[in-house]
Amino acid sequence: MPQKIDLLQKWFGTDSAEEAFGKVFGPNKPRIYEPPLESCIKAHWPYYAPADSLPAPLPTMEDIEKVRLTEKDLTKGKLGLGDGHVFRVNNVFAVKFSPTRHVMREMENMLFVEQNSNVRIPKLYAAYTAHGDPLGYTSDNRQRWMGPKRTREELPPYHFLVMEYIEGSHLRKQWQVLETDQKKKICMKLGEHLRSLRAIPSPGYYGRPHYQPFHERSNLVATTFQAPHGPYDTYSEMATVIADAFEYRVTASNTDQEYKPRVQLILDNLRASLTKCENVEPKFSHLDLQFENIILKPIDSDEDRKAQDHEVVLIDWTTAAWCPAWVVLGQVLVDSSL
Repeated sequence: MPQKIDLLQKWFGTDSAEEAFGKVFGPNKPRIYEPPLESCIKAHWPYYAPADSLPAPLPTMEDIEKVRLTEKDLTKGKLGLGDGHVFRVNNVFAVKFSPTRHVMREMENMLFVEQNSNVRIPKLYAAYTAHGDPLGYTSDNRQRWMGPKRTREELPPYHFLVMEYIEGSHLRKQWQVLETDQKKKICMKLGEHLRSLRAIPSPGYYGRPHYQPFHERSNLVATTFQAPHGPYDTYSEMATVIADAFEYRVTASNTDQEYKPRVQLILDNLRASLTKCENVEPKFSHLDLQFENIILKPIDSDEDRKAQDHEVVLIDWTTAAWCPAWVVLGQVLVDSSL
């Protein structure tokens, strides 16, 4: 059975858990793989929805930049340059942006879900690349983590998604105050969404739409952030990659020289268990179905303006992909606080 020292050597070429941890999470960790622009997505970029479908004129760069450090900065400026920030702009738009190309893949996944299912997601109004300074790198009152002041010419271009702003709150925030009947309604609607995704006809491979690799940050398959993963044509290939990714992740997750008993038990049985799984047909999966990505939008209120029913909206489709059918259950069970 694999011991931690064996997997430290296998994945990181060292006997030291501290050294392995540093290789993945330390200051010299490898850069995230960025696929060439021409192979990043197969959908057309930029994208613009028909003008008559917009709730208001698309926001300008000036509109977006004015949101910085206000209450409408939904990520509160806590993320770095390469992460996806979300601003509420002109009240009706949620604008997500990043210099990395993962927002391009989210656009492609959102269009795929919109065209092939009945799942409620934010409406996508535009997706494009533009120069600007929405985070304030050129400002005198920039945040400390930004480092020295930059000029606009020094900043990378940003990729933007302009989406419908969902007036509501995420499931984790609401769950503890909801009545039992409300919880049942929400779970039923969430189940309908998952069934709608699973009803999309299988393409016969594992990966992103249009026979593309998984997102390089997907914990399901990533053993390095420096290369694409997939697509995979057989379940045997997919099962091997899932097991490899789990080994890689738990081996680098801390500086302990031995695994905790529960982790060791999983490792001892993982590969054999995966080969015996049933329901391995590719099903389209969100792959990041944490409570913060489930938004409850009130649609009925009583006399005290207390919501009696909610629309259930799924957000953040960055890593969505075709996966073995059983993966959906595993994703739901990861957060067991329900």
